[in-house]
Amino acid sequence: MCSAQWTPLGSFPFTSGLGIGMEVDGPYAYVGHTSGLKIMDISNPSSMSSVSTLPGSVNDVMLTEDPDVIVLTKTYDLVKVNVSDATLPVVLATYTQSSYAKPGYVIGSYMLVAAGGQGMLVIDLTTMTLAASLSTGFHVMSLDVLGSYAYVGELSGLRVVDISNILAPSAVAFLPIGSGLVVKVHQKFAWVGLSNGVHIVEISNPLVPTAVTILPLAEPTRAIEFDGDRAFVAADDVFVYDNLVPTAPVLCSTYAPPLLRAIDIVVTPAAVFVSNQQWTGPGILALSGPAFCDTPAPPTVAPTPVPPPTPVPTPAPTPVPMGSPTAPGGLSPAGGGNPSPPTTPQPTPAPTPAPTGSPTAPGGLSPAGGRGPL
Repeated sequence: MCSAQWTPLGSFPFTSGLGIGMEVDGPYAYVGHTSGLKIMDISNPSSMSSVSTLPGSVNDVMLTEDPDVIVLTKTYDLVKVNVSDATLPVVLATYTQSSYAKPGYVIGSYMLVAAGGQGMLVIDLTTMTLAASLSTGFHVMSLDVLGSYAYVGELSGLRVVDISNILAPSAVAFLPIGSGLVVKVHQKFAWVGLSNGVHIVEISNPLVPTAVTILPLAEPTRAIEFDGDRAFVAADDVFVYDNLVPTAPVLCSTYAPPLLRAIDIVVTPAAVFVSNQQWTGPGILALSGPAFCDTPAPPTVAPTPVPPPTPVPTPAPTPVPMGSPTAPGGLSPAGGGNPSPPTTPQPTPAPTPAPTGSPTAPGGLSPAGGRGPL
């Protein structure tokens, strides 16, 4: 059983508006809020305080490899902000586009962005310009990266994109598992948050992603975070899974107080921070407890094994030249799996004559035999 229960350490209320996406870096939390970027001092989780606000509705926040720079999404715009002085954030540059955008992953001076109907964008963070893009023909909602591949959550499933040349991304595989609201990669598995749970996909061979199991949930998955072998899932309530056996995670604990609509979650050594999208109740919560469970409790809801859908190979896309503002034409998922190799006929043994006076014994004909990866 879990040796620790959830312990509220502190909270901070927002007097108006809603908290949305959140990142934590050192003593500060950067919270996307309907009234702007909220910079919070969280060095003492039991006594969090507001440091500053950058006006304008902010949907999400992404850290970069420069500790003084973060990127926001303000409706459709990507905004580069200097936060070297937390009391006075300064806008450095803006990339304006025409659809929803969610920062996904930073690789050096480039950022991969889930850009809705425009597909996946590659933004040069130095100049805040479009360096490349890939349109798959479907609404892109989230992404994560492992090695030379991006795992892209679309309305129709999980798409694998080769980013070994980040300026020429190419789609290489597709798994039709439903809307990928959130994608988080851990070890050789992609956790894909759906509207009714989490779909776990093995990606040891990126060209053949394989569905493993589903963790059913009553509400849409909004965020997934890993801390060692623990997975934290925000789906209105907060769920903690033991992931020692990646193909069969076990529910360890649930945090479900009144007035909680967890939309984002960040795990630090000091606390688990939760962004609460509620008009009433705390805006940011700091919690402690289940991250230090010993042996997980038996699952409340057993994972549901699923037959693996056949990955759908996709033709190589045409990347947009550097500087073009428009994503290229869509890549439609191809249908069906690979054909089976032809069987090889085996030689038929000669019939064995039957003894005199008995019925003739037919020769034994056996059917020719079958077939036989940041």
